[in-house]
Amino acid sequence: MELMRPLLFLATCLGLAAPAAVGQWSVEHRGSVLLTDTAVDQHGVPFAVGGLSGITHAGGATWLCVMDNSDKVVILDVVQNDDGSIASAAIVGGLTLEESRDFEGIAHTGAASGSVLISDEGVPSVREFSLSDGRLLAVRPTPAVFDHIRPNRGFESLARRCESGDSWTANEEALTVDGPPSTPTNPTVVRLLRHDASAPDPVAAEQYAYWVEPMHGAFLPGQTGQSGLCDLVALPGGLLLALERSIALASPLFLSRIFLVDFAAASDVSAFPALDGAVFTPATKTLLWSGPATNLEGLALGPPLTPSVTGLLGIVDSGDPLSQNRLEGFALIGPPPGGCICTTSSFCATSQNSAGSGALIGSTGQASVSANTFTLTATGAVGGQFGLFYYGGGQAQVPFGDGLRCVSSGGVGTFRLGPPQTIDGAGGLERLVDFTQPPAGSGSGAIAAGSTWFFQLWFRDPGAGGTGFNLSDGLSATFCP
Repeated sequence: MELMRPLLFLATCLGLAAPAAVGQWSVEHRGSVLLTDTAVDQHGVPFAVGGLSGITHAGGATWLCVMDNSDKVVILDVVQNDDGSIASAAIVGGLTLEESRDFEGIAHTGAASGSVLISDEGVPSVREFSLSDGRLLAVRPTPAVFDHIRPNRGFESLARRCESGDSWTANEEALTVDGPPSTPTNPTVVRLLRHDASAPDPVAAEQYAYWVEPMHGAFLPGQTGQSGLCDLVALPGGLLLALERSIALASPLFLSRIFLVDFAAASDVSAFPALDGAVFTPATKTLLWSGPATNLEGLALGPPLTPSVTGLLGIVDSGDPLSQNRLEGFALIGPPPGGCICTTSSFCATSQNSAGSGALIGSTGQASVSANTFTLTATGAVGGQFGLFYYGGGQAQVPFGDGLRCVSSGGVGTFRLGPPQTIDGAGGLERLVDFTQPPAGSGSGAIAAGSTWFFQLWFRDPGAGGTGFNLSDGLSATFCP
């Protein structure tokens, strides 16, 4: 097996069954921001912040980090610039959980659920907690093979695929039955574990072998050091990002690597009691980024920043003399992953009307189908007149009435959110987009998770002396589950 392991590792690196998405995405580092060291929990009790080891995006500017060897979640407000650099970052709150464990990975479950999944490294498990009060809600089952973890090398990573609710986790270095830990010359094999959430009670499903890189340098004094899998990020099409961290007697002392992972051709090894000596096809991996970031332990996908840039944030664990509470900004460059991200943005142009410089469309609530709180708003329209929101599958910018029509059918159609309403005296209007009722709830206008639609307000304006009607600018919305 000592000969087989390096050969299998070499085959993986050379790209057996190379994923179709190779070249579709790249990752660039965009700098870092230090965080403070205190937070206040839901009971008003302050606590020291340190050992941040996992991070997840919770919508808008809200991000959540979990602290290891504690019962604490830290709430952040973070804004990234269009290039992925961090414009601002602040600790704005905290949450005390029902349990204190060696928590490492964290994944938000969506606006409707109001909970987070957190992975436990010490006794490998994935546990769900309420974000309102920290109660333990459920525990996803752990296959018995993970009883063979090495100390402090359990479930370090966690990702959730929001379209399905499935979660992914993995041991940090090889189980004792699967092979040795990493060395300066040899990789270590870990098991990627998927939990299937298609039923009310998620179950453990496939496992895939994944080779973690060797250490990037010599052993530290005392034959210490390691190279392990620290975190996972779910991408569409069954792909993952994997964050690996190496600690070695080298410059830099810490080396982080981000890989694109594909297991389309990989063997399901869930029935294997041991990988040491077994024959299997591992997941393939493609290096997207490598660099020094001290003790970078967590990585999470954020919202789209531009049509070709999606935000990524990493979190640094302060549990060693060189590392501090720090956020690392990254840009995932390529097509927006979509599917799980609720975003809105303005487009097109408004036109002057009899009430002023023009009507503007916006929204409140979340662009989440399950939350069903997405509400269209308008300001600057003509008070006392009728207005009607409508939406379609495409963008336009063509003269219409006294303004511009910003929405087209996009090959799908345009749909009225009727009946017309009376605009208030301040020129404002709002309407809930009800995903349980037509047109948004059924038929060709049905709004589904992962879809993008375009909205505009039409309103009467007889006082302008033109055609008698006008329109707002446009609003683009991408909906999540």
